[in-house]
Amino acid sequence: MTADVGQPVDLDRIEAAVAEILVALGEDPNRDGLQETPARVARMYAEVCSGLHEDPADYLIRTFDLEHDEMVMVRDIPSTRSASTTYCRSSAWPTWPTSRRKAA
Repeated sequence: MTADVGQPVDLDRIEAAVAEILVALGEDPNRDGLQETPARVARMYAEVCSGLHEDPADYLIRTFDLEHDEMVMVRDIPSTRSASTTYCRSSAWPTWPTSRRKAA
């Protein structure tokens, strides 16, 4: 089963899945402390996976046409990652060194 990355996130389907997981864990998704949890988790997944619906080319438009051969540091690039095996989210703001050297 593969997802159609061109389609928006199906929040209702995620909510239903989270409610089912809560039931499978022995919880009542309708109790006071959990009533909003499926919707909250669905919104979280929509945010975490929002990059699936974006074109990376939109972020790779900055170029420099300079006559030098020095290292350039690009700082504070927002980066979010979700491991598919654990579904754990991690965020970072890395610094990337890059060079303008032309291929030989």
